[in-house]
Amino acid sequence: MLAVSWMYGKIRIWWAKRSRIITLSAAALLLVGACGSTSHEPSAGSVSDAGVGSLVGFGGIGGIGGTDSGVSGSNAGASPLVSSGGIGGTDGGTDSGVGLEADGSAAESGADAEEPTTKVDGGDGGEIIRPDPAPMVLVPAGSRWRYLDDGRELGQDWVTAEFDDSAWSSGPAELGYGDGDESTTVGYGPNAYDKHMTTYFRHHFAVSDPSSVAALSLSILRDDGAVVYLNGVEVYRTNLPDNGKMRYDVPALSTVARRDEETFHTVDVAREILVAGTNVLAVEVHQSSRASNDLSFDLQLAQSPQPIRVRTGEWTLVALPDTQMYVEYKPEIFTAQTRWIVEHREALNIQMVVHEGDIVQWNTPSEWELADASMSLLIDADIPLTMAPGDHDRVGQLADGSTELFYQTFPESRFNDDPWWGGDYNDNTNHFVLLTVARDDYLFLGLDFCPSHDELEWADGVLSTHADRKAIVTTHALIDDYGNYYGTSDCGRYLGDTSYIWEGLLRNHDNVQLVLCGHMHWNDGEYHRTVINRRGVPVHQVLADYQGREQGGAGLLRIMTFDTWRDEIRVQTYSPYTGTYENDDDSEFSLPYEMTMAGRLSTRP
Repeated sequence: MLAVSWMYGKIRIWWAKRSRIITLSAAALLLVGACGSTSHEPSAGSVSDAGVGSLVGFGGIGGIGGTDSGVSGSNAGASPLVSSGGIGGTDGGTDSGVGLEADGSAAESGADAEEPTTKVDGGDGGEIIRPDPAPMVLVPAGSRWRYLDDGRELGQDWVTAEFDDSAWSSGPAELGYGDGDESTTVGYGPNAYDKHMTTYFRHHFAVSDPSSVAALSLSILRDDGAVVYLNGVEVYRTNLPDNGKMRYDVPALSTVARRDEETFHTVDVAREILVAGTNVLAVEVHQSSRASNDLSFDLQLAQSPQPIRVRTGEWTLVALPDTQMYVEYKPEIFTAQTRWIVEHREALNIQMVVHEGDIVQWNTPSEWELADASMSLLIDADIPLTMAPGDHDRVGQLADGSTELFYQTFPESRFNDDPWWGGDYNDNTNHFVLLTVARDDYLFLGLDFCPSHDELEWADGVLSTHADRKAIVTTHALIDDYGNYYGTSDCGRYLGDTSYIWEGLLRNHDNVQLVLCGHMHWNDGEYHRTVINRRGVPVHQVLADYQGREQGGAGLLRIMTFDTWRDEIRVQTYSPYTGTYENDDDSEFSLPYEMTMAGRLSTRP
């Protein structure tokens, strides 16, 4: 159902019900046309997640709509995608290439598969048939590969699509030996001091319409050297001599160790090499010497750089900055974020999600319904989360304004049966989660916007009771994007000065070493710093708030990878809606953070 309302001088339109085939009556088309819509094709590699948003466009609604960009890998709304979650057309355990229908069932893929289409009423009883855009990720990291590890030299024919690899072994990446974190262990021969110099890998995947692929990005993890071929064409060579055809017995230029063997190297690939139907990736991995004690290989091929699955010993926390502009203007962006989290939960080992507040804009029932639709994807998937309410989530946008609608939408009763739920205070505006991840015990505390004295006392008790757990605190307002303790006059309690939260709570607990916040966006909406608490313990304070940017932030969120090998948190800023990263110093950085498993690094070769 299409719902329309007039509020604060703006027309607001949203879809309360979604269907896989959209049919618009003449009256409905006139209504959308009156809102400034245009009829055009969706952008290559993206499909809208909310009704007909990307098929007809809501140009000019609230000054934000009118773009074609949609949700990578999503399969709700008007577009029944073959290949859900960006994993269509890969081997997926067979050589024929298997995608997923929108309902999760297997779909045909490969040269003989029926071309997937999106259907829209074309008027006069006819249908417009459009090929689906290719999924954002054509070959995900962790895919299943065929491999040959018997020491034979294959010459050059093995890289072609016609080569018969049906007798090869197969298994999911990461493939290799020696590190203990492989999903598939490959062989190296009978002599550990005279291993095979080269191991071969092949993978089949399908593309129905190569012209729909906007660009190609290849990311490879290799130890030590590798050459990558796409449909018989060499597209990348790394840590190997760069002249001439590669021979089996050529060693890698250097030994790859530690951080470099854990890193995906990303390069652009000419999309014109793709063909309609079945495509083949072929990779040869070379050792630096026959006595090398480990080998590693994984690869991803995507339309633009996409998040890579984490390695063994790593886990991910996802932070959702202020989503208020999405529920006001473009709720499909919010849903794109939460759907992406669910779809990448396993690949990225996502253990926790925190919302940094300002869930909605005007604190109206209709906005909370939209927020509920997006956040329910996480709740229904039983993903642990905290939601720290912001000023816009309460009446009058005041620190002591009523949070009745927040509580009606997200009461503690929706969570208190979950084993990870710890408890709440003041109608769930403060709450905590208890988890054990990678051998470490964690406390995730969601703290109210500009917390009152009694709320600070409650939080102090929680942190003290669980002093043996690493504590990660999320509160809507703490620092601004210039590094000041400031939360605007909305805070009210101390004329916007939020230093009382640091002085009265955070600096007094040594288990608090990471604090996340949003709210402030005077500069670019990003800031991070490390301050020292009363006993000399470093505490990272990290701000992210993108509401002041185009399309209210266009879906930017924070991917925080806890690397237990390296004792660090790697922070990335990424939008599932546009499929792009931000790479400046405030958007991509690392924070030292001691974890239990870090000592294992010294045991690695």
